[in-house]
Amino acid sequence: SPPELTEMIIKHYNKTFDLSGVSSEARASVIGKIQNNKQYIVHSNGELIIDAPAEQVTKGFLYDRPYKDPKRTFKEPDIPCPSDLNAVLIRLLGHENIASRRAVYEAYDKQVQGRTIIEAGHADAGVIAPFNSDDYPTEIRKIGIALSTDHNPRYCQIDPYWGAVNAVAESVRNIAATGATPIALTDCLCFGNPENPEQMWEFVEAVRGISDALKPLRLKDASENSIPIIAGNVSFYNESKNGAIPASPIISCLGKIDDFSKSIGMGFKNTDSVLIM
Repeated sequence: SPPELTEMIIKHYNKTFDLSGVSSEARASVIGKIQNNKQYIVHSNGELIIDAPAEQVTKGFLYDRPYKDPKRTFKEPDIPCPSDLNAVLIRLLGHENIASRRAVYEAYDKQVQGRTIIEAGHADAGVIAPFNSDDYPTEIRKIGIALSTDHNPRYCQIDPYWGAVNAVAESVRNIAATGATPIALTDCLCFGNPENPEQMWEFVEAVRGISDALKPLRLKDASENSIPIIAGNVSFYNESKNGAIPASPIISCLGKIDDFSKSIGMGFKNTDSVLIM
């Protein structure tokens, strides 16, 4: 924080938020300051314990992991035609991968601050109005933000490249389906053991898929640029004694709509509309 605000910020956390009342002996305090000499310096009880170039401390390790295509082969399943398709449909609709998630998303408050425009389950993406308050300038109060998160691990079990491409495409489509324009993405890359060349290959292919999927997807107001990935994380070593999880490149897309009142849900819009299953 700027030096002139330090005292106010410390007081805000320790007095207003009463951190010690939240957790015994918890408190905010100044632990260091930013210098312009590019050194990372740490003292403990008056003793200098670290004095090193900041880049050496903060720069991550760079691994050149070997990777290997497992050359998977698949055979189309031989599925006999069911005698009762109605019964099959009922079973499908009751499967946990298809059934309504309402029991989950109805268990928490989705209307905090009254800014939720489209709730979970009402569209392919959620929509909020973060500026619908007199605290913000009139010209931005109608702006809505849409959010979708998508991924199908079954696709990645077949091909991590195309599974990642599909995750990007689905997340972007779900934003567009609400009437919003995609403006940014984040990724959450969950994979198995990168020390295993075949599992490292899954990671390499998924990242390549995300990159290739985004190249032709241009920003509406800056068509010379692709939609950017503005944040993300990588989680490796997701495995148990039964093996690694399927490659899971999970994609979230953010979109913007200039007037949240024009956002579109999944409800019927007109009489005589055609329904397709």
